This record gives sequence, C-alpha cells and structure tokens, in this order.
Amino acid sequence: MLHPSEKRILAIDLRSRSFGFAVFEGPTRLLDWGVRSFRHGVNSVRVPVYKKFAELMNDSSPSAIVIQKDFLESKKKTGMRNALLKQAEKHHIPIRLLHSPGSEERLCRIEPQQVHDRRRPR
Repeated sequence: MLHPSEKRILAIDLRSRSFGFAVFEGPTRLLDWGVRSFRHGVNSVRVPVYKKFAELMNDSSPSAIVIQKDFLESKKKTGMRNALLKQAEKHHIPIRLLHSPGSEERLCRIEPQQVHDRRRPR
C-alpha cells in the first residue's frame, strides 16, 4: 500500500529499438520492471511506441516519470522521447529529466591522439 508521503515513480531508459522501465513505490520498493522492443522485419511488433507508453502509464499509475537526458541523442530516440512527453502530458504526469553524470565532461576531454587532423599535409 502506498504511504501518503511516498510517490510511485516510473523510470524509463530509452534505446534506439527498445525501452526499459522500472516502477518504484517510494525509495526502496520495486513494483515492476521490463523491456518493450520495436523489432523490424517478419517478427515485428506493430504497436506504435505512443500506445506502449500509454499502456505502461495506465498500468502503473505513476506520480512522476524519470528519463535520462542524453547529451547527444539519435533522431529515433528523440522521436521516442517526444512520444513519451506527449503521453505524459495527456495523462497529466510530470516528467523529470536526469542528466547523465559527466557526459559533457567525457565529450569535452579529448586526448590529443584522439583528434585526427583532416587537413592535407603540405
């Protein structure tokens, strides 16, 4: 049973062909977790991503959704994130973006041997 001071949180990890999720009640209780995929080809699942997000929100009834904000994102992940944001807004669920620790630092710390000079030698 949910204590009045505890919140139900839906954490989502977006990938290019799937997303992982975990539903927490309070800081220590894991209620559910899983992966939803978007296979291509003969065995493809023809359920749009927005419907998968809506179903997950209806089933888990979260107080908030947490997703990681990538410093660099593929177009596909951006599309999935936008579908998630629209469904969260439709369900009146706030979204919290987490920045991955040190992602900007990792991209800015380029070792000299990693930089390739594309100019022609003189």
